[in-house]
Amino acid sequence: VEDWSRNTALPMRHFINLYEVVAKKEDVMCWTPNQWKDGPKPTNANVLETHAFVCDFDKLTLDDAKVIFAKLKGFAYIAHASYSHLPDKPSFRVILPVSRPIKPEEYKRIWWEVQAIFPKLDKACKDPRRLWYLPSCSPERERLYWCTGKDGDILIDVDELLAQSLKRNPPKPPAPPPKFSSEKTALNYAINKDPSVRLQIAEQ
Repeated sequence: VEDWSRNTALPMRHFINLYEVVAKKEDVMCWTPNQWKDGPKPTNANVLETHAFVCDFDKLTLDDAKVIFAKLKGFAYIAHASYSHLPDKPSFRVILPVSRPIKPEEYKRIWWEVQAIFPKLDKACKDPRRLWYLPSCSPERERLYWCTGKDGDILIDVDELLAQSLKRNPPKPPAPPPKFSSEKTALNYAINKDPSVRLQIAEQ
């Protein structure tokens, strides 16, 4: 993973013991599983590739949380309580290693396939540019903080999930070229699509 503020590598195993007690979560640094094209600018266009998949679960029921951890059996992962975590409303993140880096154009397909496994995945976090706060808790909730990890054999298999996604939702074929009833209609279409066409005609 990458330390967002210092732009340095941070081994995932450090998450097990890494957390801060702060008055508000904004007081801690952020990290990202992304490699950036042009420095750490958090935009989708600037993502070069994503090196881990982060699942965000917010205000679940206890039964929901149990189902998620049952599904994680066999996976390699690190999970930790979120800042808003409460015993009766579990909120936590799960960091899953991937079989290979995820390309930006693949990310949403991968996200929806993982969401099919974990339906409670927060839909607000499905864009690849996402930054994540390092683990933290408030002083009054320090006793509630937890972090755990498993060395399972299962990784998020990027190619397998892509194949599933493409089978379920194949790319739409390109739209056929429009047919025009007259040359004038075709010209109006071209001008509406690209106003510079009008200028090119005027210069002829």
